[in-house]
Amino acid sequence: MGINARIYDNPLGNHSNDGLSAKHNEVCVVNVEGPFQPTPDTPAVKLVKASTGNLVCKPVGLEGSMFGGAFVYTGDSRFGDAVRELSGYDHGFPVALHDRVELSVQWPRDYRYCAAPPRSASAGSTRASASARPMS
Repeated sequence: MGINARIYDNPLGNHSNDGLSAKHNEVCVVNVEGPFQPTPDTPAVKLVKASTGNLVCKPVGLEGSMFGGAFVYTGDSRFGDAVRELSGYDHGFPVALHDRVELSVQWPRDYRYCAAPPRSASAGSTRASASARPMS
């Protein structure tokens, strides 16, 4: 059992890489005591303390997830109590939803070449070949 909470997303578009927030408007926070069960329309998430010390909501069964731009919040006092219990802070802020996953096949192993592939040494630079041309 848990409580239902709303997903707040970026009005300019979803950046979860087709994560949970791209398909749903609500979640069920299953580790906060409440009367609701997860459903296909309100998938299960857990409120957890990340290694950084921040509180985040993570979809149940999803490993290696990261922040995709959406937040989870409800005005239910049980959510606030759980936030206070886990973090030691009494705040009423939304909690980041870690529903983005990037597969290693989506990115090259060497990030130095993300912008453009390296030039071969034999190709030379454009500047050198331009200066070799006679001026007219």
